[in-house]
Amino acid sequence: MDDPLAGLAEKLSGPRSSKVSGHEATRPARALKSLGSVLDKETRAIMNFEASVKRRYSAAAQASELALCCPVEYDRRYIDGIPAEVIEKDYGCGNPSAYIAPGETVLDLGSGAGKICFIAAQVVGPKGRVIGVDMTDEMLAVARRSAPIVGERLGYLNVEFRKGADPGSGA
Repeated sequence: MDDPLAGLAEKLSGPRSSKVSGHEATRPARALKSLGSVLDKETRAIMNFEASVKRRYSAAAQASELALCCPVEYDRRYIDGIPAEVIEKDYGCGNPSAYIAPGETVLDLGSGAGKICFIAAQVVGPKGRVIGVDMTDEMLAVARRSAPIVGERLGYLNVEFRKGADPGSGA
């Protein structure tokens, strides 16, 4: 079967070449160069946004920052066993604890200081598992320091924290 996309660029681009400032240039080549320029700008914008988020949350891991995100009320019975440092440096924007059950495995992307992970660890219980992933070393340090404390208070440790790859790193 023939590829339906074969020759599409040529069909859309019109004549194969044209004179531009005394140089032969193909329309598809110009279109690809232009598209590459747009994609490069978008890639740079995404990388700048990522760097900005990383800087902001890294700083917030060092010193509490009020109103970094929208505050959420949590069930006090889950909060009491979590170290104060985690609570002070939590910038979560939701409470998924109502949607998880004992024995489940939970993956928290953007886990930050780990508050949601520590809440989820209590909900899923000793037969469940919680994996927190964050891109900021500073937030991971807070979460990793706190995990054994929470584990000791619960009587089991079912939570771990991993570093997420930077999208631009190719990892």
